[in-house]
Amino acid sequence: MIFRYLGIDKKQYMTEHRKGLYFSNIYENGRQFLCGEINEDALVIDKKFNEDRIEWWQQKAVKRYNGLYEDDKLNSDTLWYDSLDTNTLKSWLSSRGIEELI
Repeated sequence: MIFRYLGIDKKQYMTEHRKGLYFSNIYENGRQFLCGEINEDALVIDKKFNEDRIEWWQQKAVKRYNGLYEDDKLNSDTLWYDSLDTNTLKSWLSSRGIEELI
């Protein structure tokens, strides 16, 4: 939305540079859940993910969270959100001294 508001053409900020991403779908029907086709109650754990593997991952995730918490590095700010409108964007830009673009 910010690029559209500022009149920047999509071709100027899109890139074909590959970005690293790791994703592992632990549910057989995870795609349907992410698409909003089923509720959380209907999720079915994939057979290749046994309880030991999930427990291992969960311990790592909790350790990471606790480390961030103890080091006061948790970020509770909302970076962007779905209901961003033009007035909110103007306010955000203005608060950062970018009033000449408004």
